[in-house]
Amino acid sequence: MTAEEITNLEISLPPDMGLLVGRRGNKFEERVDITHPDLPFIPLPVAGPDLKIARLVASESIDSAAEEVSAHFATPGSAKAMRYQEKAREAREIVAKLDAGEVVDPTLYPACNTEWPARAASFEDFARLVVERASEWALISGHIEKAQAEGKTAVEQAKTTDEVDAARENAVATLTVLLHPSEI
Repeated sequence: MTAEEITNLEISLPPDMGLLVGRRGNKFEERVDITHPDLPFIPLPVAGPDLKIARLVASESIDSAAEEVSAHFATPGSAKAMRYQEKAREAREIVAKLDAGEVVDPTLYPACNTEWPARAASFEDFARLVVERASEWALISGHIEKAQAEGKTAVEQAKTTDEVDAARENAVATLTVLLHPSEI
């Protein structure tokens, strides 16, 4: 079940359910009264599925934040990622040959050759720029993966919806800091 499906979930509960947990935005709240006037509150029974749902929503929120941060540094999409990888592989090879004093034939490197005129003054400049950006991405993506994994682990280890909420907030805050790599 996705967060959107959970958000749109309508649950009718018997009046004797007692304590309820519900989601308001990304925050889980406990409430005894389900007739509260400011509802867009999704009531969920406390019995166990609520913690699973809280974990699911929090994990999805962390994944979303990680994607948002990633998109700040690299265009999303698997095809684009494959093109970036090929371009980076070519660029590393080009730079290694140039640094060794070899002459490089741009036509042997189609991923770099087709783009460089739009991005740099020379084929060499473009290859060096791609290598620099690929190195930056390797650094930042490692931090993104770490924050995402730590956040999701904390969510899974949480014993209450409040702990889930705190773990999610911490992970999203950590990921947000990554938008400013100079602060890492």
